[in-house]
Amino acid sequence: MDWISQMELSNQEWAVLIWILVFIIYALIKDKKRQIVKAFAELLCTLSAPKIISVFVCAALWITFCIYMLKDVGAWETDNLKTTVLWSLTFAFVTLFSINRIVEDKSYFRKTARDVLSATVVISFITEFYSFPFAVELILVPFLTLIVIINARSEKMPEYTLLHKLTSQVLAIAAIVYVGHGLQMMQENLETFLTRNTLREFFIPIILSLLFLPYLYLVSVIMSYENTLLALRWVLKDSSLRRYAVFWAITRFRFDTEGLDRWIKHLHYVQPKDKKDIQDSISEIKKNQRREQNPPFSPLISAGVQLLPASILLSGA
Repeated sequence: MDWISQMELSNQEWAVLIWILVFIIYALIKDKKRQIVKAFAELLCTLSAPKIISVFVCAALWITFCIYMLKDVGAWETDNLKTTVLWSLTFAFVTLFSINRIVEDKSYFRKTARDVLSATVVISFITEFYSFPFAVELILVPFLTLIVIINARSEKMPEYTLLHKLTSQVLAIAAIVYVGHGLQMMQENLETFLTRNTLREFFIPIILSLLFLPYLYLVSVIMSYENTLLALRWVLKDSSLRRYAVFWAITRFRFDTEGLDRWIKHLHYVQPKDKKDIQDSISEIKKNQRREQNPPFSPLISAGVQLLPASILLSGA
């Protein structure tokens, strides 16, 4: 059972796990009307839907495939099993729960890739690699969690500006303490820190996050087309015309979910009656997209833009 030894938790992870269990037990004891149990049962019923199960199963298969690829090139070993499991629970599967937001936010993938490759990843790795003694972590975990919640809630409330600044300073001090402790421990254990396994531990979550983005993108595209099918039922009552519209939407828009969304909105105005109207509506959206990407050059507009600052200065004089 060598893989079991690789799943050994750090002091910080044990503290987080214990406080989660304490919170769950406390909530269940206080839940006299069994509302939490009912809500959890409803959540399980929702998650047992075939579509949701298929998305999570495919995600697990995709992650397994990525791990095998990394293992073939020597970038993953059984020593990295715990890191992989924690990444799957904290990034991969949690992200799938917010897939609706991903569909709506067109800049999600760019932001996520930027965050994954940011300097904060290095800081987080150092702070998590060496945790404080268990008793210290048991105190710090709930305290810092409470500070984070207060900081997030007070950010959008002008009347709590001072409280937000105070909690921000506390979090900044905590970050400095964690980083300082991590750097000190790293210096004292430099030989054990500078290993290939440490390098893999650092890069595996980054690589897996980047490799998971294509799967998220594919799921978001599929969801966009599912939303299209639902919208078409309201616009096109004729089932044969609806099937024709879906076929040509997939053929011509493919992964262009933004264009697909614009086309659906356009259909509500044009109210297509036949196949020609469907083709014309798609062509109209495509033409508008090309025009936006390559706007026509106008010498008069260009000259007007160049003269605009001068005219403003003259009018001010």
